[in-house]
Amino acid sequence: MAGALIPENIAGAILNIDLNAICRNYHILLDRLNGVPLAAVVKADAYGLGIEQVSQALANAGCKLFFVAHINEGIKLRLN
Repeated sequence: MAGALIPENIAGAILNIDLNAICRNYHILLDRLNGVPLAAVVKADAYGLGIEQVSQALANAGCKLFFVAHINEGIKLRLN
């Protein structure tokens, strides 16, 4: 069933997404670019990490440019 959550006791693995680490990495890269704009690539549901959560965290960190692969991903970003 698409989108159904699997109970932790049978999942086999649990992935924890550290949005703060993603934002720290963004700032590390931004600092190295000396004023050159930096974009985030959030195609494929932010590579499976959750496009809404990742793009919102990066936007809050100051990211203004986002790349997607398909128009529906761009629409999803615009709605957030």
